[in-house]
Amino acid sequence: MEKQFPKFSTGTITAIETQKSRRRRVNVFVDGTYSFSISIDVARELALAPGFLLDRELHDHIEQLEDQSAALNSAISLLANRNRSEQEIRDRLRRKGHQPASIDRTIERLTELSYLDDQEFARSWIENRQAFRPRGEYALRQELRSKGIDQSIVDQTLSQNPIDEVSMALAAARKKLPSLSSADPSSRHRKLISHLQRRGFSYGSIRSALDQLPEFSDDDPNPPEALPEL
Repeated sequence: MEKQFPKFSTGTITAIETQKSRRRRVNVFVDGTYSFSISIDVARELALAPGFLLDRELHDHIEQLEDQSAALNSAISLLANRNRSEQEIRDRLRRKGHQPASIDRTIERLTELSYLDDQEFARSWIENRQAFRPRGEYALRQELRSKGIDQSIVDQTLSQNPIDEVSMALAAARKKLPSLSSADPSSRHRKLISHLQRRGFSYGSIRSALDQLPEFSDDDPNPPEALPEL
């Protein structure tokens, strides 16, 4: 995170000027000398004006509000690219060096604005996977938990958005088959099963999907181990 504040020194604010290249920021001059820059929203919130005494209390309050403003803007920029979970936002803001209190306030504000909703994130994630990158329930659970989604939300979302694993496995198998065309039938069968299992499909769903592909028999002498429960 860009550090805008110099080492503290008391003084009187003598001028506040809008930056020419960044119209949403202002330069603050103390005792006639440039001291620091802050967002125009923070300046307005505090009603800063020439004549204010910059003491330790005001300096610390400005710095706190500036960090909160920067954290919120950073989070909104992240959400503009794609939906994010609360944990993803927290982790990213922490890596940028924002203070814990600023991160908590940002999460609170984003939730108030309905920009952040872990249940909606989970629903959207599952929908996107089904449409573009088919995954079994096991893999979806792993992915959502890795995003910091609470187990209860994962359970509820999957119960409200049931997955047709057989159809998903069949779609994934058909997509993978062309890349296995050079392998012999037995090797192709084995590699396809491994491919589907890595994508979190249960063995039962894999068998049902492959049974719908004429080139494979119902016999599988080397079934993979069952996926563990999450």
